[in-house]
Amino acid sequence: MRGKIIEVNYTRGLAIFEDESGDYGYFEMLGEDDIEKDDVILGNLHSLGSEIITKVETNEKYDVFIEDWGMSLKIALESIY
Repeated sequence: MRGKIIEVNYTRGLAIFEDESGDYGYFEMLGEDDIEKDDVILGNLHSLGSEIITKVETNEKYDVFIEDWGMSLKIALESIY
């Protein structure tokens, strides 16, 4: 599934994504991740727990922990800040 990074809270290591259906979710970035706003990502975004996502532009793979998905942007923003 394709998604787009909407917001990143580097202090807490959390990022919000928008999925192909227009729903939002967020994940914890594990390790030294170079994920930025507007990055396009691929991965199993409708999962909870550990996943590997790929940044489309660079084909880099990142370990993340998907905390939640299927929510509004407002709730996702409240969750990462």
